[in-house]
Amino acid sequence: MEPRAVLDYAFDTFGEEKALVVMNELVIPRIQDPERRATLLLSLMYFRPNTKTHCCGFKFCFNCKCMGHHDSCAEEFDEDNDLVRCRSCRVLLLKVEGCDQVVCVCGFDMSWTQEQMLHQKRKKKLVPVDIYDLALADYWLVFRYKQSNVNTLIWLQKEVVAVRLLLRPVFAKHFWRFRFNKILSTLRPAWDAKRARYVDETTVSVRGILRPALSSFIWRIRFTRVVSTMNSQLFWKAYYRWHSNELETEAEEMNTIFNIEVYDEE
Repeated sequence: MEPRAVLDYAFDTFGEEKALVVMNELVIPRIQDPERRATLLLSLMYFRPNTKTHCCGFKFCFNCKCMGHHDSCAEEFDEDNDLVRCRSCRVLLLKVEGCDQVVCVCGFDMSWTQEQMLHQKRKKKLVPVDIYDLALADYWLVFRYKQSNVNTLIWLQKEVVAVRLLLRPVFAKHFWRFRFNKILSTLRPAWDAKRARYVDETTVSVRGILRPALSSFIWRIRFTRVVSTMNSQLFWKAYYRWHSNELETEAEEMNTIFNIEVYDEE
């Protein structure tokens, strides 16, 4: 039976959503023949290309390998940028959009940008090793990374020599400012002690001048506190004197409430 006939029967019988669940969870996992199972899965993904990645669950189109689902997919793709051959199993991989980290069906974990660089340099005969020899290729990549760092340091040394006369005043200003701040930080305890001693010596000389002003200020604060305390007491005394009738009425009501007669049940 053709895979298309199986898919048409499932979608016509169960509907769109139920058919996808039946095919993905019940039918395809129970097919014993791996070739027929792969054929049916590829046919399903071709007719229903809206799927998700296994790594991060991001939606993409299975046919054009682009982000999101596309009703009409582009048939053409850039072979130099979209196709890369796995260095472990030699299978051609297609990627148009998505994250840079790719895992092949064989389990080989690769960086798409690095793989493109390796294959392009191999075409130009700029790679001195066989990129399909994984151990040797990884050793060459590590060596190339270290060599790039050394070349960067050499370039920086040449540039520093060229701009030394321009950068020397700026570095000198920054360096001396740093030294000055460091010296100030070490002198801070001595400066605090000197200032405290100066305050003690000055207080003795100005004590006679400041004593009347301080005494007046202190007594003013005390008088303000006493007045604020007495205001509330004077208010309630005046209130009790001027509202004696209200207070008597309130007292009678309270006595009436609390003087409750007790009746015997007899």
